[in-house]
Amino acid sequence: MNRLFCSILLSLGLFSFITQSSAAAEQGWIVHFHSTGAAQEFKKLHPEIVQSAYKDTLSIRGEEKVELENAPGVQLVEPNYTKTSASSLNDGLFSKQWYLNPVHFQSVLEQYPESSKNLFSDKFITTEEGTIKYSGQVINAPSFTIDLNEETLNRVSVKLDHVEGPWTLTIRDSNMKTIASNSGSLSQLDVLVKKKSYGSLSIEISTANPWDVPPTISSAEGVNHVRVGILDSGVSMHEDLCGNILLSLGENYINREALPIDGYGHGTHVTGTIAACSNNFIGVTGVIGNAPIDIIPFKILNDDGIGGDFEISQAVEEAISMNMDVLNLSLSGKGKTNMLESALKDAYLADIPVVVAAGNYRSSTEGVYPASYPEVITVSALNEQLNKVDSSNYGWAVDISAPGENILSTYLNNGYSSMSGTSMATPIITGAVAILKHKYPDLDITELHNKLVTSTRDILGQGYDPLSGSGIIDYSKLFIETAPIPVEWLNAKEGQPQIDGNLILALSPNLNGDTLYLFNNEELVNKKIIDSKLFETPIDYSDTKSKTKLVSLVLEGNKVVSMDSIYLNNPSYKIQPFPDVEQSYWAYSDIMNVLKNGYIHGYDDGFFKPRENISRRHATVMLNRLFRWDNLESIQSPFNDVQQQINAHSLAIMSANTAGVINGYSNGSFYPKRSLSRGQMALILSRALGVDKSPLKTASNPFLDVSEGSEIYLSVINLAELGIVTKQDYFKPSDPINRAQFAAMINRTHQYLQK
Repeated sequence: MNRLFCSILLSLGLFSFITQSSAAAEQGWIVHFHSTGAAQEFKKLHPEIVQSAYKDTLSIRGEEKVELENAPGVQLVEPNYTKTSASSLNDGLFSKQWYLNPVHFQSVLEQYPESSKNLFSDKFITTEEGTIKYSGQVINAPSFTIDLNEETLNRVSVKLDHVEGPWTLTIRDSNMKTIASNSGSLSQLDVLVKKKSYGSLSIEISTANPWDVPPTISSAEGVNHVRVGILDSGVSMHEDLCGNILLSLGENYINREALPIDGYGHGTHVTGTIAACSNNFIGVTGVIGNAPIDIIPFKILNDDGIGGDFEISQAVEEAISMNMDVLNLSLSGKGKTNMLESALKDAYLADIPVVVAAGNYRSSTEGVYPASYPEVITVSALNEQLNKVDSSNYGWAVDISAPGENILSTYLNNGYSSMSGTSMATPIITGAVAILKHKYPDLDITELHNKLVTSTRDILGQGYDPLSGSGIIDYSKLFIETAPIPVEWLNAKEGQPQIDGNLILALSPNLNGDTLYLFNNEELVNKKIIDSKLFETPIDYSDTKSKTKLVSLVLEGNKVVSMDSIYLNNPSYKIQPFPDVEQSYWAYSDIMNVLKNGYIHGYDDGFFKPRENISRRHATVMLNRLFRWDNLESIQSPFNDVQQQINAHSLAIMSANTAGVINGYSNGSFYPKRSLSRGQMALILSRALGVDKSPLKTASNPFLDVSEGSEIYLSVINLAELGIVTKQDYFKPSDPINRAQFAAMINRTHQYLQK
């Protein structure tokens, strides 16, 4: 404990003697102050314990939490939880990159057969000696003006023939206003400029002191590239990394005075996985191939592969200020901080996807960060058999998966190494996101997330599963034009157990001004005009239902802009027997199964009422739970007796009609309160299953009361062949279907669909 700090606490009467320092104190603290001024005053008084400063937040080591909490101006103290690289090093090298085939990397080469063009090429440049067309030749002048003819670009780079010390690259617009500059001692300096079209630019190099040999510009480049920030251990200079690795723009949060040079190897490996030079006849190929993408390294892990949330958060915030397009965080660890959570949310709100590793603890992602923050894209790792890598974490935070075992990439000392872990899978996803950013620059982050998770192949489970997320990334699907869904639950997945706290619904800014309706188990629980990207809402769960069905509906007038449904499981649900359904009852197991799957519920009085008839309206709602027809273009009702209202019954009926399974009567009515007949039930199920057009090869008619010329003939015999309708002498198509019969047919349909 430092004496100066103790004296401050003594003067305030806040000092308490502590004989044992905690592990957290040794690890360090993130200390939030009420203002930047208060933070700076504390830093001025106690420079020996302040590790780093960022706005109104300090990284402090060597003090106890209670002492910091009572210091003047302190608002919040939280541990500076450390994160480590999510990888493990394997012995030996591999002769090829096996992981490129499963993700269909060939499609990237087909889409980008050549490297992006230098936008300065074939443009006229003017120096004191005159005007020439630029074709990559040496420029023997400290400054020049280039006529871009309204070319759109966002980065300028200049490389010198030699370096004798620090120099500065300055860019000015057509009005000679300085729009960007950078200084350093590297042979190449880069500057980021606002992405827009430029008529001309003036480019100048200067040195603080004269050089023995005046510098010559060996090359100048202007590009319009996607920007990828890699928050890792930095990057090592490597012959297999191209000029799009912008080292001069990188930041070192371990040592602010130094370049973000990698002394650990992890960051160089991650960088190469994304962006190793393609078609240069040496080494490996990055997953972006020749796509126009820049890489900027942010060194937030030290040379042991460890970094704190303070440094990570600071890098995220500065990456936002640099208008990055995507961030890669191949790291993980225990511990959640407000600082990192806030930074990642800021990135999301700035439309910057953050791709993170699930971690390598052979355990759930629960409690693992940044993987468990809702605003990130969390990646699990796959082996060559496309099974989960043994060490890879799993869980409901996992969004997507990629190869992550024996990944060959660039390494320290111009070498190559094969590494494994979710760290190695993460940059494969980051590369896909970067390509999406280039291919579809107008997609907002919600739409981009949807486009990403639909650019996958199922591998471990049908649809979403906690081991592989939505599946393995398939680069060939990145280039297929689809209409992305503009709504997404950030912290809830299909089949996930009900969660404590608020659910977060992401909404595309394109929906601003539209009306959001949120249904919980067919009950309208929220209605609002959309005015933000994120909508947090508490959800009340029913103890008497096995599942919670959430439906989000977005309307622009009567037009349905978006409609989506998701089911959450109730882990504490236990089937309660009904007094009116004994175990010996013929439909007992069917009724129990449909209860368990959430298709049919009992009544509030605790009875099931198996012999009670079902109305057409209620039957449609329950069938919709099974078939998920929630898909409408408009809420204009097709039936004259179904009101144009925003309620579960009307939406289910209109959705079933849109799906082509319910047509109503010839007079334009639906008759929602009428009992559903057995024949009508057969028609609906056969249409929903697509077996209403022609007889199955082995199907025959076992029923004496179903004639071959009747409307329901094909439906009944095909359903009987599939085992959904029991074969017996009489089907009784005109009889109302009761709740027990309905439950039996629903359960058999569910079992058929599972097969």
